[in-house]
Amino acid sequence: MEIELYSKIQDPVKAITQIGEFFAKSTMFGCERIEQGQVLAMECLATGKPPSVIARTYHIMDGKLSKKALAALAEFRGMGGKHKWVKDGTDGKEAVLELTMDGNTITSRFTIDDAKRLGVAFKSAKGNDTNWTKSPANMLRARCISNGVAMLAPEIFAGDVEDEDMSERPTPEPLLKPQQPAVTASAPAQPASAPQPEKKPENVIDVPAEVVKSAEAADEPAKKYTEADIAISPETQQLTVNSLAALESVITEKNLPKAILWLKNKGWITEGMATLSEERAKRIMRKPEQFLGEVLK
Repeated sequence: MEIELYSKIQDPVKAITQIGEFFAKSTMFGCERIEQGQVLAMECLATGKPPSVIARTYHIMDGKLSKKALAALAEFRGMGGKHKWVKDGTDGKEAVLELTMDGNTITSRFTIDDAKRLGVAFKSAKGNDTNWTKSPANMLRARCISNGVAMLAPEIFAGDVEDEDMSERPTPEPLLKPQQPAVTASAPAQPASAPQPEKKPENVIDVPAEVVKSAEAADEPAKKYTEADIAISPETQQLTVNSLAALESVITEKNLPKAILWLKNKGWITEGMATLSEERAKRIMRKPEQFLGEVLK
């Protein structure tokens, strides 16, 4: 019935736009923005399925559809796979899943320490508890399922699981700063009373000129940030305010919206840069030109 209904649509683009707006305005099926509603509408028309079925199968995250773990496990079982929970994660520490398919058996394990190392958010940018705090057992099991099923039956996810790492990508040549030639001429000797010039630490990023002017107007010295400024707050499990200021100093206000969108699409953050993991934040500080090259290309 749904396929017959969709086949009567003469202008699919217009239909996707209008249906997407309906979904977003109603906030049904997890849609909070028009773009999310349009992605859902596009999937409905492409697959001939009603939105309720799509919503049961996928999460809508930052304008992308990501297959739910239980839907993936159900599809895995439908293909003849078997599963057995060795540890169900109810201790809030670890979930262990045994999966068997086509004669291959693997054990998928995920711990709360793994989640912390990956930088998952236990608090939202507004300070509210996330699902990792409210229901850690469900989240641990979901990660076990996603990791294990993707290993034995990758066709179930078909691109939903993204393991790309920025550090594995080559740095674009035009974005590399030319190395400064070594200075061979010795500087004239300074009087003993003259103050010695301050040595600039390695990996120091200057604050943008607009921020410097703002700081000077407020009689505040312009701060220079390094990788050492990046840290996770032990209370919120998110990047500290100083860490965010460090990142914004290298990304700049002009490129910040594009950078946040890029990070969301990569699945590296949820609501804001505070949910970025410490390691990835430090990677941005180490190679800001490479990061901005990926964002702006």
